[in-house]
Amino acid sequence: MRDMEINKHHNQDKVFKEALDLFLNKSLDFFGIEQILTEILSTETTETTTKKSFADNAFKTATNEGVHFESEADISEADLIRFCSSNIDLTRKHKLPFTTIILTPKRPKHTYYNKGSIKFMPKIIVLSELNADAVLENFHNGKPINELEMIYLPLYSSKTKTKAELLDAAIKIASVSKYKDKIFALQTLLMSTFMDRETLLEILEDNMFKLENNPAIEFFIQKGMERGREEGIQQGMERGMQQGIAEAQRKSIAVMLKYNLPVEGIAKELGVNTEIVEEVRSNMNSEHVGE
Repeated sequence: MRDMEINKHHNQDKVFKEALDLFLNKSLDFFGIEQILTEILSTETTETTTKKSFADNAFKTATNEGVHFESEADISEADLIRFCSSNIDLTRKHKLPFTTIILTPKRPKHTYYNKGSIKFMPKIIVLSELNADAVLENFHNGKPINELEMIYLPLYSSKTKTKAELLDAAIKIASVSKYKDKIFALQTLLMSTFMDRETLLEILEDNMFKLENNPAIEFFIQKGMERGREEGIQQGMERGMQQGIAEAQRKSIAVMLKYNLPVEGIAKELGVNTEIVEEVRSNMNSEHVGE
């Protein structure tokens, strides 16, 4: 049971990290940040090393402020102390005032820490308190939908639809996006932690014509049909996520370059060589010249 819970948190963190990397520019709108990111910041300090988790991202804005993103399935008081410690470490290292933003699926018991001399007030975005019906109405009225909304829509609240119906709707919305393959994979990985396997398989099979040629989804369905091991879901999604990783990285690099983030910082954040970043920048310059 504990292993399944750890795996659930791992999946949620992985989705958050991948979504933030792939859709950095859209993430700012999603989190309500009306600023421009200028630099990826290191999260390691000499006194304390912040564990490089899937949900550990820090950035500098054009107004010389810091933004620190975290994702947590169930925020405890201990988590708040840990996030507060990270905030302090980042502030000390980079000499910037930091805002911590935490994404979580449900309203936590603890939303701030205020004891003794410590007062920590992060911005918490609770997915279950966001309005799915409003997003669907916007889509039907022809308004653009943020890619992160497509991914997390099944966890929003709705007066008329179940999680399964919201996932079905989210897949249909994502099917018109040029990033649909990545969104489908992240939707499936996320909902594998909130929905029983049979229901998830049924939804995926019903939408196979939209999910064709997606290795992550195909492997997931194959494992389900074979009634494989429990970890088959995790193995399938991670194998699918690895396929086409180079393409996803290049898209992430292009987004970061548009924000004029430094080559070395991009390479370190995405775990690629600086030569790859330079190649993407060169291609972008060539495309711009050819326009």
